[in-house]
Amino acid sequence: MGASTGPVILAGSLAAANEALFSPLAAGSSPDWGSVWRLVPVTAGLALALDLVEKAAPGFAVGLAWLLVAGVLVFPPGHAPPVLSNVNKILGYK
Repeated sequence: MGASTGPVILAGSLAAANEALFSPLAAGSSPDWGSVWRLVPVTAGLALALDLVEKAAPGFAVGLAWLLVAGVLVFPPGHAPPVLSNVNKILGYK
């Protein structure tokens, strides 16, 4: 595994936690398990793809992986609102 694999798995985990935990807690709804199970192969495929890109351009692949983490935090990765928005609602901030 390359250096880009960790951030990709972190981004996939954040997106899955957002769909299964943060969004239902913030909105008072039930988890969307279908979205969570779709994230597993997508995350694995992206980790493999960026590992291959890392062989040719290591800095680019690692930077792209960390941009993915930032994007998952700020933009909605699935059907739920963004991770930061849901966590702020859970903590009581508006």
